[in-house]
Amino acid sequence: MNSLAFAAHPSIRIKGTENNFNPIACDITTCNFKTPHLHCPFCVRSEVYQDPVILKAHFRVKHVDKGIEFAGLKVLRCCDNCDIVGVIKGEKKFKGAHWHCYKCRNGFNRRDEAIKHFKTHFRNPQTTFQIQITQDLNQSVTQYNNENQEASNQLMLENNSIHPALTQAVACLSSPLETDHGK
Repeated sequence: MNSLAFAAHPSIRIKGTENNFNPIACDITTCNFKTPHLHCPFCVRSEVYQDPVILKAHFRVKHVDKGIEFAGLKVLRCCDNCDIVGVIKGEKKFKGAHWHCYKCRNGFNRRDEAIKHFKTHFRNPQTTFQIQITQDLNQSVTQYNNENQEASNQLMLENNSIHPALTQAVACLSSPLETDHGK
């Protein structure tokens, strides 16, 4: 598995850096729009902008202002078509507004469900974690989606006989226990 397999979705930002977005002109050769234009990194590619000021305003209003603040992070709202492999419900396809989890690959349509899920990662107070947060938003969503698909395929190959929910539960419970067997 590659080192970026568990990188956080690009919509996960460190609080205070969520507005750091500098639109760049689209240079994707397969893009349907041939005139110079810009894309929002968290919307479908069919939406285009000519003015970077308008795109930055859209980014702030639709993604930053509707984001979720949690544990020093700002989880921006994503409106791209995302395929997410959740631990409990398996594959989910999002075609509208949703939020990605900062720690796992899960996603949520509802803000309250997302916050509830985020809190589950804090059940064990001794738990610390590291997440890799991307710095460049312009091309990172497509790259993330491609790497996420590769990582999901690899996870399916590694765990083809055990459901991912059970794998995570076993990993959480696999700490050494004291037993009386040695007496």
